[in-house]
Amino acid sequence: MDHQTRAEREKSQYNEGSLKRDSINKYFAHANSLLFSRLHGDAKKYTYHGTGKKALELGCEVWKIWFEDPATSPRELQCINISEAELETGSLMAKSSKIKPTFHLMDAHKLEFQDEHFDFIYGGAILHHLDLSIALPEISRVLKPGGFIMFVEPLNINPLSKMIRCLTPKARTLDEHALCFKDLRSIGSYFDISLTSYQLFSIPLGLVSTMFYDEAENPVMRFADILDTRMQQLVPFLKYYYRYALITGYKRSHGPMK
Repeated sequence: MDHQTRAEREKSQYNEGSLKRDSINKYFAHANSLLFSRLHGDAKKYTYHGTGKKALELGCEVWKIWFEDPATSPRELQCINISEAELETGSLMAKSSKIKPTFHLMDAHKLEFQDEHFDFIYGGAILHHLDLSIALPEISRVLKPGGFIMFVEPLNINPLSKMIRCLTPKARTLDEHALCFKDLRSIGSYFDISLTSYQLFSIPLGLVSTMFYDEAENPVMRFADILDTRMQQLVPFLKYYYRYALITGYKRSHGPMK
C-alpha cells in the first residue's frame, strides 16, 4: 500500500478519535501501571543523549514525561505528528510546561529536516504505525553520525499477544502492526540496538491482582515486576516474547547493513 494512503488513514482515525481502548486498558490496568512505572524510569536513563542537544520526537506527547526537568531537556526539541488533534494535545500540554517544543504537522515517512541535524530521536509507540522501509532511512538520514535512538514499541512475537491483538481490532488503527523479528532486524540494520522488555508475567498476574487489590501497588505486582525483570536477564531470548520493548541504540557509522 502507498505510504501516503496509509498515513492519511492513520491521520483520519486519530483526528476522529475512533479508537476504542478503554476496555482493553481496564483489562490491563494493574499490568499497565507497573509498565509505565518501570518503563519511564528506564527511559530517563537514556535521555542524557538529548540533554542540551538537538532532539526530535516522532509524536508530540512523550517529551512531557521524559524531559520534565528543564535541566535535562534538549537545547532544541522538535515534535512531529500527522494528526492535527494529536498536535493540539501536545500544544496544550506545552502551555503549562517550562519545556517549549516546536510542533510540526509532518509525516514521519518524509521528514522535513536537514541531513544529520539531530543528536537524539525518540518516540513512544510510533514505529509500529509506520512503513519501516521508508521511515528508517529517513530517521537515519536526519540523525547525526553516532546519534542515539530510543523507541517504546509493542511486540507481536508471543502467540498470546497475537491472539489478543486479533480479538481487539477496534483498539488499533487499521495499518499499525506490532513489531516482529523482521522489523527488529530492519531497525538493527540502521542502528546498533538493545532491547529491554516489559509485560510477560505481569499480564496474568495483573489479572490476579485485580481480584484481590484495588491499587496496582501491591505484593502481587511487586512479584510480577521481579519476575519480568529477572527472567529476561536469566533467559535473554525470552525478552522477544514480552508485550513491549524499549529499543535503544546508536546510528551505525558505515550506513545500513545489507
